[in-house]
Amino acid sequence: MNKNFFILVIVMTIILLPGCSNNQSENNNIVDGSMEESIISIEIINNVSKKTFISKDDLSEIFEIINNINIIEHDIVSFEDKDILKVNFYNENNEKIKSISLVYNMVFINDIWRYDSYDAYSKMIKLYEESNIIETEVDDLVNINLIKKQRQEKTLTDALKGTWVDQNNSIIKFDGEFLYQGENNEHKFKYVINKESSKTATLVFYGTEGFLIDDKELFEYEIVLDNTYSYIKLNKSIGGQVYQYKLIYIDNGLILGSLDSPFFVD
Repeated sequence: MNKNFFILVIVMTIILLPGCSNNQSENNNIVDGSMEESIISIEIINNVSKKTFISKDDLSEIFEIINNINIIEHDIVSFEDKDILKVNFYNENNEKIKSISLVYNMVFINDIWRYDSYDAYSKMIKLYEESNIIETEVDDLVNINLIKKQRQEKTLTDALKGTWVDQNNSIIKFDGEFLYQGENNEHKFKYVINKESSKTATLVFYGTEGFLIDDKELFEYEIVLDNTYSYIKLNKSIGGQVYQYKLIYIDNGLILGSLDSPFFVD
């Protein structure tokens, strides 16, 4: 009996240990070896300015900082959009192949903010500020800030009109009377705004064609907008189910933000 138990322990140890090792590697190597080889430049964006790193020493230092991130369960602290560092990785074709965001003791990976006990943010800030690389303004970010400031003067009804993109890269368009969805605007619904306040509203949607759905109430949106009317948190109620979406406004092709905004933190 004791001999069988001893054999079982050895077998289970052999099975389990490789699994633990793989999990550890996954957690600590945000940029793995094969990806490192394809990266020739790293762009760090600080508010509306950026520096681009291309030397092997700089890239190695950034890889070391990123891959030492240690994610643990911890409360997320409050922060603002302007405090976020964005780190973008580019290949030889100048294609962005990975992007993460850092702020305080936190990291934005896989569309969620997580706590980082290693505090990669402070190390990346230090590298950025001490580097002799020329800092340049990012024109699109300067324009985005200007557009957001102008949008604050709108009413909720007017701010809603236009084109929005959600977390699945689906496009939604409002024109004041109808909602359009789909690549070719093939889905069309009439909507009215109920229970409107300065930053929240309930939208009720009706069918526009078809014997069974024409003028029939189909679903509701409960929406909350940020102070700049550039972001929407949306709950869609249909058939007793609630679906959650994150929307970002598009102004003449310019997306006015990203999913790492603190507005989207639950």
